[in-house]
Amino acid sequence: MRMSWALLLPLIFLGVGCATPYKDLPVVKIDRYGCVIPSQAVVLNRTELTASTIFGEFVNGKLDYKDRPELVELVSKASKDALAVDYLVCIANKRGDVTTQEQKDHLLKRLDFMRGVPPPTPAQIAQWQERNPFPPPIETAMRMLIASHEERLKEYQEREKEREKEYQDMKKAYQEREKAYQEQLKNMMEHQERLTLRLLSTK
Repeated sequence: MRMSWALLLPLIFLGVGCATPYKDLPVVKIDRYGCVIPSQAVVLNRTELTASTIFGEFVNGKLDYKDRPELVELVSKASKDALAVDYLVCIANKRGDVTTQEQKDHLLKRLDFMRGVPPPTPAQIAQWQERNPFPPPIETAMRMLIASHEERLKEYQEREKEREKEYQDMKKAYQEREKAYQEQLKNMMEHQERLTLRLLSTK
């Protein structure tokens, strides 16, 4: 049974329409860190922002924008593009500048701050970075946590020593009062006994 041209022609045109020439496929570019460079982020890859020293200072909040005012507009522009933000986060992860979720959230929070219109001034950025310090690495955070626990334990032990000393002082004072009372009671009884004997001797 022969298929009619009326049925074949739409299928042929549909197949031709779905075929995409290889030359029209987007070129995927990978940077030196292994991150895919979106077309919107090409400008970032061509600047010193992604250089080792500058990028590390950018991530940990130590970059002085007063000396590099041109980076304010660049970062502000990148922060408005989701692909550029993903690209910066990828570089931070691959380089090891960001090793915890807390640090990643902090980087995203800073980029959100840089998204303002107009962009923040270098002075405003410095003030924000001072108020929002970059979270320490997990090893440092653990050491700080352990040190904090040890300090609290030491303070607790000191308070316990003070309480124990107060208790011992109170106990000693009570024992001394009890001894004085017993001594006074003994003297009273002896005095009473002497009075009784004196009365008996006079009869």
